[in-house]
Amino acid sequence: MIQFFKSLIAKIKEKLIRRMAKTITENMTPVKGTIIYLERYPKGKVKYKIIIKNETNRTLMLKVKNKVTLKQGDRIQGYYSKEDKTALIQVA
Repeated sequence: MIQFFKSLIAKIKEKLIRRMAKTITENMTPVKGTIIYLERYPKGKVKYKIIIKNETNRTLMLKVKNKVTLKQGDRIQGYYSKEDKTALIQVA
């Protein structure tokens, strides 16, 4: 009985991961670069506002919602939405 629930939970997790990966690839643009300016917001949905310089020497201003610890000069990689400029990033 317990094994049945474990396998059911594993299947649900697998479906959610596949669905999330599909929405990220459809709606978001990959980004990779270095943080040149960082502004931190301790309260609210947005945790950081950053300006990054990507590999093509373009600058982008993005809002970071996920909980990561960032500092100026960090190299980052992730995805961002072109509509509202929110990003899901990680330190590379």
